[in-house]
Amino acid sequence: MTEPSKPVFRSILAGLGGLGGLTLWARSDPLPHLDLDHSIVLGLWALAVSFFVSAMTAMGPLTARMSVTTGLIVSVPIAVLVSLASLRFASLDDTLQSGHLVVVTLLLIALALPFVICALRDGRWREYTALFDTSWRLVVHFTAAWIFAGLCWAMLVLSNVLLDLVGINLIEDLINETVFVFLFTGIVVGLGLAVIFELSDYISPYLVLSLLRLLLIPLTVIVSIFLLALPFRGLSNLFDTLSPALVKMATAIGLISLISVAVERDDEDAVAGPVMQIVTRIACGLLVLLTGLAVYAVGIRIIEYGVTPSRFAALFIAGVTLAYGIAYATTILRGPDWMASLRRANVWLALGVMVALALCMTPLIHPQKLSTHSQLARFERGAITADELPFKQLRDDWGKVGAAAFARLSDSDDPLVQAALTAADLDNTGAPSEARRAAAMTALRPHIAQRPQDMTFPDAAFLQLTDWQINEIRAACAQSDAQAAPRCVIVQDDFLTAQPGAEYALMTRTPGDRIVIYWLSETGFLRRQQPRLDSSSAAVVAQLLEQGFEVTPADVNALRVGDMTFNPFN
Repeated sequence: MTEPSKPVFRSILAGLGGLGGLTLWARSDPLPHLDLDHSIVLGLWALAVSFFVSAMTAMGPLTARMSVTTGLIVSVPIAVLVSLASLRFASLDDTLQSGHLVVVTLLLIALALPFVICALRDGRWREYTALFDTSWRLVVHFTAAWIFAGLCWAMLVLSNVLLDLVGINLIEDLINETVFVFLFTGIVVGLGLAVIFELSDYISPYLVLSLLRLLLIPLTVIVSIFLLALPFRGLSNLFDTLSPALVKMATAIGLISLISVAVERDDEDAVAGPVMQIVTRIACGLLVLLTGLAVYAVGIRIIEYGVTPSRFAALFIAGVTLAYGIAYATTILRGPDWMASLRRANVWLALGVMVALALCMTPLIHPQKLSTHSQLARFERGAITADELPFKQLRDDWGKVGAAAFARLSDSDDPLVQAALTAADLDNTGAPSEARRAAAMTALRPHIAQRPQDMTFPDAAFLQLTDWQINEIRAACAQSDAQAAPRCVIVQDDFLTAQPGAEYALMTRTPGDRIVIYWLSETGFLRRQQPRLDSSSAAVVAQLLEQGFEVTPADVNALRVGDMTFNPFN
């Protein structure tokens, strides 16, 4: 079959890019108004987007007819998977707002394309040499095309400014139209790809790969220092939140990429120097330790706080990086043929990731369902209190399963559940702020010890606190075990002798084992204080409850200037 001429080839790719841009734009305007079930609408949208992206990408290494075949092979299964995943949600907007669907779709397209292109071109879809070369060429070509698109936009904006000087607003009017933004971007990306494909012999990924190799040594040194410092710094800071786990996963993904670059497409192009080979082997060994810590960190968060869609995604990513870590660590034990073993492992790992991603879009793996059941199970067994339930996420973000669970909770006769629902301000109206704060304190009051025990609780003061302060107190004081020692205590006394009425000191224990004291008057908030203490927060609260307290004058003198008083703490 005769290949199209340059003008025809460029027109085809620019047209495919423009159609792809229009397809992306259709998500925001015509698609939501179609009188079809949202699963069918999203399936058709995914079919069109994945087809145009895949066909454009394949136009370089394959013929035009094979590019169309590539688009169909990639887009049809993805459209089916997107339709299945969208059935978890009640509407088009709910499906897309969940966020994961678009990300998983793009990942599936990116992973599948090299395999399909190599299979149609010469049947070498399991040969790492062909897959590596195709993948990195596509990365470099697409990056260059988007740089070209950025330059086109810069030229367009500059042209608009120039024409605006003489009162011509044509370009500005076009830029303000959303459809033009998508259409123009698609056309210039497609046109850029066409020129890049024509000059593919001059735009090689090997320069990029050679530069990336230089990063392997410093990253390996940094990971080594991190792992060596752990026994001296301890592990407590690594598992307090999900962020350290995400940092470890991002570092692991970078290490995986650089190791793959180092072993290259074959032994002839791989790193040959003894130093680089040793560093690459060390990096493979460090990877399994780093990814193991990431999985452990995410697992700790899930054990303590249950499953949510974001934690499920983190566990999935951590599990994938651990699989790479185990595979890479195993290959370095294979002797002289370890690089070839690593390349074979990369092929099967990529196929495994594709299968796992596809399963996450089927009923077999349902993150929203797992999350809903996990949070409800924690509440039912007393691991969390009612005000710690993720009501808003259940109603708005976790699909039909979450909405059904929210409906059951809304019909509950439990007064604490109803108070927590009120405190959650699910509609963000802002109007019932006092009601929300009052409901929050109703749920919290049983968790706050009072001294003296017959004191009057300062409800009016708590109503003056901000939502942020109420949430901080809730996080510090709420606990599910009614028999556990209180985490917070409020003391009533005359702390400010120059002012009428009593004052209150609410002593709370933060999750980071610090003491935070809220100083309150009978009608409002005075001050938030976070003193530095040598004792643990648990010991301070226990001592106050068990051994009592006394109110004494502060060891401080004031500077009086007329009617003004100054002291080191005011």
